[in-house]
Amino acid sequence: MDQLKVLIVDDNQAHGEGLTELLQIKGLTTFHASNGAEGMQLATRHSVDAVLLDIHLPDMSGLEVCRLLRKEPATANVAVIFHSGSSGPLYHQGDAFLTYPVSSSELVTVIQGCVARRRATVSV
Repeated sequence: MDQLKVLIVDDNQAHGEGLTELLQIKGLTTFHASNGAEGMQLATRHSVDAVLLDIHLPDMSGLEVCRLLRKEPATANVAVIFHSGSSGPLYHQGDAFLTYPVSSSELVTVIQGCVARRRATVSV
């Protein structure tokens, strides 16, 4: 699998920067947005493979960002992995939901698996 591009959408600056550094160390290309609107712009601009998406954002919920990603042709097939400190909603359009803390190896494995499944679905 080529080097994956991952967008981290998290309004907690320290958490977003920590995830950015962690994923870069693991060999992924990363971008960081601190709200949903910025996340939508960066996802489209950089043609990301995956979005690591916080549920609680200042301008809209992560669930709404996911719905918008799925509606846009340019981002409809991006893997969306929700992350939160609390349990997730019963229904969401994402590919995975992680409750922190999560080990770096598990995080990378989940991202890679979600992207691989998305790519396989699109190529069928």
